[in-house]
Amino acid sequence: MALGLVDGGLVLTFGALVAADGLARVPARGVVFGRASFGAWRAGQPAARAGFRLTAPLAPFTSGIVVPWAPATIVSAAEFTDRLSRTDGARRMLALLGATQLLGFVVGLPAAVAYWSGAGLIAALVVNLVISMAIAAVARGAMRSLGPSVGDGSGARLLRALSPFSAAAASNDVLRAAATHVPAVAAARVLLPAATFARWVRPFAWDHVRVSADPVLSACVGEDEIARWIASAPERIDATALGYCPRCAAEFATVAAECPGCGVAVSAFDEVSR
Repeated sequence: MALGLVDGGLVLTFGALVAADGLARVPARGVVFGRASFGAWRAGQPAARAGFRLTAPLAPFTSGIVVPWAPATIVSAAEFTDRLSRTDGARRMLALLGATQLLGFVVGLPAAVAYWSGAGLIAALVVNLVISMAIAAVARGAMRSLGPSVGDGSGARLLRALSPFSAAAASNDVLRAAATHVPAVAAARVLLPAATFARWVRPFAWDHVRVSADPVLSACVGEDEIARWIASAPERIDATALGYCPRCAAEFATVAAECPGCGVAVSAFDEVSR
């Protein structure tokens, strides 16, 4: 019974260390993108102030990157798409290796120690080292495919691979490198489904037209597309909704209202206004 409690404590400790490796600094106006496994991406709102967030607490089962709103050098959505394509196979392989290594270290190592004592510990550490080196090799190749100005490729990746808690996140490291110099709007356009992106970007397009021009938004999507977003109604989610906020696309059961979050008068959906 006591041995079982010790094993459970080790599993929880190792799990906490893995989660802590997903902690990242988010700059002011930085946007956190995240997803579980290979599911759909989600995008947060630009951070009001700089701080730290858990972006990928259980990599490689989760992925998360922090993308600045306005990087010093702007990389286009097309270039970001190309980077993702070049590293897609490597990132999938790294996710598989990372999951194997993570489960082996968090669950397998405590079990090996419990059943085979010192010999089990040595065997588990050797297996972990072999997987870590394989992860480092695949990650190095992926980083190099991104070019010297983007990927770290050698020393930094090799050092991170020596830690099982960091090596499991190698697929996320490559993704983070691929997003270097990519503005949040360009990243959102590539990662989010089209309908999700349209709703996410709408408030920024509204503010660009009605409040203050945003040169990064304009450079990423163009003035014509911004104008079309503002002029058209968003895709309706609730079939019973009669109106929507033209800024944030929140839906309302009446058109005789004002959006409480934006302070903007509600507009009627086209079929309601006819």
